[in-house]
Amino acid sequence: MNDTLDSQRLWWNEWNNRFLEDTRLDDQARRRGEVALSLLRSLSIPHPEILEVGCGNGWFSERLAAQGQVTGIDLADASIKEAKMRLPNSRFLAGDICSLDLPKAHFDVVVTLETFAHIPDQREFLRRLRMSLKPAGHLILTTQNRFIYDRKKPGPTAELMQKSTGIAIIRYATMNELKKIVAEQFIIHKAFTVEPAGNRGFLRLVNSAKANRIASIFIPRARLKAFKENCGLGQTIVVLAQRSESHCRVPHHF
Repeated sequence: MNDTLDSQRLWWNEWNNRFLEDTRLDDQARRRGEVALSLLRSLSIPHPEILEVGCGNGWFSERLAAQGQVTGIDLADASIKEAKMRLPNSRFLAGDICSLDLPKAHFDVVVTLETFAHIPDQREFLRRLRMSLKPAGHLILTTQNRFIYDRKKPGPTAELMQKSTGIAIIRYATMNELKKIVAEQFIIHKAFTVEPAGNRGFLRLVNSAKANRIASIFIPRARLKAFKENCGLGQTIVVLAQRSESHCRVPHHF
């Protein structure tokens, strides 16, 4: 197990070094951050205690710190060193969330962006997040949409996997799969997708530049994008959920 964690740590140190500089962040990463911040603000919690899991070098922790007190966790130890320099007044821990000794029922909000898919035991991961939250505390989670990633060309993750000596776990989920596992321990308030993508199968037509140019004559581009996202065609799934004290059903009001 330690060998596996060491190999993952090596991989994520390399990934974060290559792709998490502010000047290198892609539009999708920035959009995920904006959506997560919007959800956090919508909770109207004054000066919340925030836990960010998978914080990398602290690029998003810096934005979260404007809203409340931040604690960040990441497996990549080199990235945590950078995060500590970036935000010396925040607390950062290098390690595996499933084995770290975190305070129970301490945080108002847990935020985790694009980390869920890289966790070996996703149920245990969610259980740990739930236990770290105060009663009625909130979870803001984003993860890759498997329905879309199965229908798009490989990106920089696949490229790095071919070159790196480390190992990255990749277990993408569909919307239904994600809602099912999250609902075992949380009450889901919102679940939606952002950033339409995909260029294989029927998505080759749906997202073709020519088809979208023609469609934009009749439908504004922003509305067309929102329609695709509402149909679950965004490459990122976003979930806002709340700690449950018992097993719960998923509400039907998404």
